[in-house]
Amino acid sequence: PTLPAKTMPSEVSKEILTLQKINDMFLGQGFNEVVTSSLVGIPLINWIGIDYDESQAVKVSNPQSDEYTMLRQNLIPSIAQIVKYNLDQGQKNLWIYEIGKVFFFNSEPDKKTSGVQESRYLAGAVTGNISCGKWNNPKEVDFFILKGVIESLFKELKLENRIEYLPVNNIAYLHPGRSAEIRLLGKNKVS
Repeated sequence: PTLPAKTMPSEVSKEILTLQKINDMFLGQGFNEVVTSSLVGIPLINWIGIDYDESQAVKVSNPQSDEYTMLRQNLIPSIAQIVKYNLDQGQKNLWIYEIGKVFFFNSEPDKKTSGVQESRYLAGAVTGNISCGKWNNPKEVDFFILKGVIESLFKELKLENRIEYLPVNNIAYLHPGRSAEIRLLGKNKVS
């Protein structure tokens, strides 16, 4: 056996480098990464009060239960389920995030495509105190703490000058006075 005359180093894609930056930033801010199931059901979606598009739902043909009938279209139900579980167990200080895929049915499958569009989303939640040590004065997290985290993310990705914040009051699972819609270049919604 002989080694090839020319070897090429492996290349890391821009997507992987961006995901690594995002992970490093969140871990550096004290967050914990969570990984949840891509399967959700109508009971979980209704519990959150989230809208979903029935025509774009990728349904499981033989689900195990009502909780796992389709692939998710949003990460919020899974994140909310984790927050509820931790609060029920007495864990009030929770800083979590997830980078996961969501799925939308957009056409009938054929030889070239599956008919399902996969997109990568980022979602997270912050509850409890900022610092819960004995010597620190506990301060509750609020909208501005989370806004600072999001601004740090945009700064890390070099997008801070291209972001616009708009008030939003019509999303059922968000507080009407403490939520915002973020737009990239004033056009593309960053949910």
